[in-house]
Amino acid sequence: MADKMELYHIHKHNNYDKLWKPYREITVSENFKSIMSKRYNDFTTSMIIEEDQNKILLNFHDYLLTLLSSKTQINRQEFQKILQIAYQTSYFSNMFKRETALENYRKNNFNFLPSRLHSIYLTDEKGVSYWIDALDAKDYDLCRVEVTGNIFKTNEQLLPDETLSYKDAYENSFNYWHPNFKKVPDNTNEYLVNGKIKILEKIKKRLLNNYEQAIFSIFYS
Repeated sequence: MADKMELYHIHKHNNYDKLWKPYREITVSENFKSIMSKRYNDFTTSMIIEEDQNKILLNFHDYLLTLLSSKTQINRQEFQKILQIAYQTSYFSNMFKRETALENYRKNNFNFLPSRLHSIYLTDEKGVSYWIDALDAKDYDLCRVEVTGNIFKTNEQLLPDETLSYKDAYENSFNYWHPNFKKVPDNTNEYLVNGKIKILEKIKKRLLNNYEQAIFSIFYS
């Protein structure tokens, strides 16, 4: 671990925008809620459906049971909605399992390291291009920052595979919290930080054009 470094942050717009201004200093404590924390804590298998102009909260599997027991044929729009919700439920269920395994392993074995749920994620110069692509960052600022505090370097390639059982994901979490950098490429490194982050400059700004905004709104709104 290091206690002072210059690193880079890919700030996706609409996430803590007020914080990411040049020369500002961000304090990241153990109570800081990262984007990962928000995804983790907001995870649910419930969904809202509209029935007779009323909104009803249902568990996804109850919704499927209702459809399966109904003799009404499912139309294309309804089928696409089911597939979309099933994909999201599967994706975030695996993410929730993986992050639970990682956090529990950290607490039990490396509790002096910063939590993925309460850190800001950074990268070094070699990782900038990779992480812009990996994060699918369409609308972002690339910030060069000075970091002091509890800085933990690891690598995305060492995360437990999301298809693993919880037990296996927990055991494989050792690789992430005790990284062997000889086994992974150096452009996929990530840094978890608790401490102070000073924004030195915005190096690059990327805004969605009108066409991209329209496509983004179709798939992500």
